[in-house]
Amino acid sequence: MSSTTSRPRRRSKPARKRVDLLNKEQELLGSRYVTRTDVVEACELVARGEVFPLVTELRPLEEAEAVHARVEKGEVIGRAALRIAH
Repeated sequence: MSSTTSRPRRRSKPARKRVDLLNKEQELLGSRYVTRTDVVEACELVARGEVFPLVTELRPLEEAEAVHARVEKGEVIGRAALRIAH
């Protein structure tokens, strides 16, 4: 009989990112138009640097209500993001 030892399999970077979501207790709340698989694949593309989100508006957290209203009215092209100061 021969004995073999196997080294633990190293996870790919996107797989490690998904594990980070769990370990850091982060949440992905959802998306309106795509499946969970689509979201995972999109996150992997971003992680590899193949695509990036188009943030067209960056506002302070204090303007969250106004930004949300603009998004709901369809006045934001691309993505709006809120800056959270430390």
